[in-house]
Amino acid sequence: VAEHYYAAGHIEGKCFVFPNRRALTFFKKYLSEKVKAAGVPVFAPQLSAIDDFLFHASSLRQADRICLLLELYESYRSLNREAEPLDDFIFWGDVLLGDFDDVDKYLIDPAGIFTNIAQFKEMQKPEEYLTDNQLNAIREFIGHFENDGEIKREFRKIWDILYDLYVDFRSRLSDRGLSYQGMAYRSLADRFSSEAASDIISERFGACEKIVFVGLNALTECEKRIFSKLRDAGIAEFCWDYSSEWIKDADNKSSFFLSKYVET
Repeated sequence: VAEHYYAAGHIEGKCFVFPNRRALTFFKKYLSEKVKAAGVPVFAPQLSAIDDFLFHASSLRQADRICLLLELYESYRSLNREAEPLDDFIFWGDVLLGDFDDVDKYLIDPAGIFTNIAQFKEMQKPEEYLTDNQLNAIREFIGHFENDGEIKREFRKIWDILYDLYVDFRSRLSDRGLSYQGMAYRSLADRFSSEAASDIISERFGACEKIVFVGLNALTECEKRIFSKLRDAGIAEFCWDYSSEWIKDADNKSSFFLSKYVET
């Protein structure tokens, strides 16, 4: 990738986006070798890992895990008068953060999914669909009770408020200009649905003429929407790791996502 875009020229007008900072570091190394060998200095292009790129484009600040857990706990306490102490909430809070993140990254309707979850839990007993380890974790979370009926009642409390918790938690973060990954991704994807892609990019990335996405795979629904809008606006190019016959083999699961991306 470094060789191709350096040879094409005007590399300073591009922004390269990678799956992680490790890939970015190696690209920078190979690009610097090309520049050194040519003996002609150039302005460096913008380089970014995908998470950093999407957060910067969204104008939101990423909150760390501790901040997220504390804000989530405050939302939980406001909705549950019998909320357990923070120390007992930490384990469950981590699970909820992961669920909220997935709901946003994959553009799932939160009202629909959390309502259905609550109804599903109402129809079944926890011991019918949880492992022993999961049941033990829940018992630790809600304390010790005399019978399974009480455990079920306490277990249901959290599911009944999931949607309200999701809404209140996001509102608290928004008031502080903070977000978690999925929240930032969803916010940006929504903007791309209503605003011109060129306006969003010029606002956040200045004179960047082209965004080059390198080596990404297994994209979320938010990423698909954003990338499609950028592609349709002629702003984005994609370098898929799809050159070898082994990867192109339909029986090779590694090609499952990539083959679809290359086609579209």
